[in-house]
Amino acid sequence: MLVDVSPPRWGDLIHPLHKEYESYRPGTVFHRYAGKTEPARPAEIYALTERARRATKRVNVAVTMTTGTVAVLAPTEDVRRTITDSLREVMMRQVETAEEKKKAAASDPYRAFGSLQVLWPDSRSPEDFRQEVDEYLSTSISRCSMLWRRR
Repeated sequence: MLVDVSPPRWGDLIHPLHKEYESYRPGTVFHRYAGKTEPARPAEIYALTERARRATKRVNVAVTMTTGTVAVLAPTEDVRRTITDSLREVMMRQVETAEEKKKAAASDPYRAFGSLQVLWPDSRSPEDFRQEVDEYLSTSISRCSMLWRRR
């Protein structure tokens, strides 16, 4: 028998064991680790709970045709630089926001009682993040340029 299990999606519920099985009681939640399936640890339970909670955060988008035209910008170096700089600025605001949250959390004596918003905090330094943003933008802009040349 072949069983194909689709990957979970945002909004999927946690699926606990319903019947007793070997040494596991009903209610046990299993998690697939590298090459093995074991009872979920607390971090995985939190992640599964967050996945289920996000069902209400889904975005429904409707795409329709309207009359009019779409302006296509010529891919000049100035246009690419303007777009890249604008995107970089927006992306790098995440670093400032993260730093502000760290400072606020450090000064909060009751932070241990707050909800777990981030299970795996970002371990990248601001410089590492900046480098990844630059690599991403460089790759994205060059792909757009290649598409433009094919026209």
